[in-house]
Amino acid sequence: MNQYTGKKVLVCSGHLRYFPCAIADGFSRNSCCCRLLEYRPDSILKLLRRSLIRKFHPWLHLRSVNRKIIAEVRKFKPDLVVIVNGDEIFRETVTEIASKTRIVHWAVDGVKNLKTDPCNLFDYNANYVFEPTDVSLLPRCKYVPLGAWEKIYFPPLQKGETNKLFDVSFVGSFTTERLLFFEEISKCIPQN
Repeated sequence: MNQYTGKKVLVCSGHLRYFPCAIADGFSRNSCCCRLLEYRPDSILKLLRRSLIRKFHPWLHLRSVNRKIIAEVRKFKPDLVVIVNGDEIFRETVTEIASKTRIVHWAVDGVKNLKTDPCNLFDYNANYVFEPTDVSLLPRCKYVPLGAWEKIYFPPLQKGETNKLFDVSFVGSFTTERLLFFEEISKCIPQN
């Protein structure tokens, strides 16, 4: 993030709990002027699966989301646009933004869980994933693991107060890959 110190960053997301707020907070803490643009989530895949008549309303919503993002880019003129799980973003929107500024995509739910046409991910300047096994699935892709946002997961303690129960904790959903990871790291922990 150091290369963006003092720069303007726009984070766009379809309400993913705390992730977009944590990302925006991280940029702000690193001296960036950051804006967060959240919108009601929907998905391009849902649109593709519907009949012609049932496509109209979702298409209007997706078009509205894409227009809102483009309008914010034109108004704010960010140095970087971060799209979090771009299920709602049209390829044309990515192309238009990429012609003006740097645009990146972060798949926080895993690439296989994205509800967008995979071709939409090819026009981003970079793709980031939180599962190391997803790196090979996207072009210009890097592994960036999820972190813990202390404002939610670790509220500040009062002076002299301790409430530590464990040395290590895990926040997230269960997957087979994660179980294998935990089994592997448990071999490194001394047993009493």
